[in-house]
Amino acid sequence: MARPSKNIDKKLLEAGKAALVKKGIRGINIRAICAKHRINLGMFFYCFKSKKNFIKEIFISFIEDKSKQITEELANIPSPMDRMKKLSLMSIKLHKEKSESFESITQALDFRDKSFVKLRKTMVERWFGVFKTLADQCKEDGHISKKLDSEQALSIFLGGLLTYAKFIDEFYQYDDKEYYERINQMSDILESKIK
Repeated sequence: MARPSKNIDKKLLEAGKAALVKKGIRGINIRAICAKHRINLGMFFYCFKSKKNFIKEIFISFIEDKSKQITEELANIPSPMDRMKKLSLMSIKLHKEKSESFESITQALDFRDKSFVKLRKTMVERWFGVFKTLADQCKEDGHISKKLDSEQALSIFLGGLLTYAKFIDEFYQYDDKEYYERINQMSDILESKIK
């Protein structure tokens, strides 16, 4: 039997990612996805072999999409400190918007399965790698004190920003505009602490 068109694989992956973001991993229903897109269930198993493999492919595609989105959004920002602030804000938005947060998407993964542990580790390493590169560039440009190494600067800056975001999210009822204005103000304060 000839290999099916990649379009079927792509269509299933896109439908899977939509279900992942909307309902989480537990909400991925293979039969419903196939029925909605008029794809034979046998073709699904031909393409992906199992639901577990399908979820892995969705997860990999999701990570690649997020990485591409991050790269595109940071591309036109000349200052490494401004890029780091923007990336920090993107991280906070991912945490705040529960439907798209990494934690809510992955909470149903069986992390006893080593392949999922490896995928999660890849995601975390990729995310940290982007921050580390930006921190190194900030240090070279004089935005970070030579007394701090990049990891220390990231701990102060990103740790402080995420803690503050969680604090004001839990204890105050700001609308989104004021919430993000306060995050930006805190970002400026933390920048002064690592300079």
